[in-house]
Amino acid sequence: MRGRLRAGRLEVEVADTGGWREAGADDGERGRGRLIMARLMDEAVIDGTPHGTVVRLVKRLSGTA
Repeated sequence: MRGRLRAGRLEVEVADTGGWREAGADDGERGRGRLIMARLMDEAVIDGTPHGTVVRLVKRLSGTA
């Protein structure tokens, strides 16, 4: 996990070696993470590769000094 403040934006990147799975109709409580990221952040990108998954999140900050 990496995070930084740059030009009035909070940028967070989370990477792991696991694979991304889309939630299916029978997955019960799975699948809420993408919705939460989309509602809380201004940008949310999920990049799944054969080597793992990287999630990049950006939140524009108002009133930053």
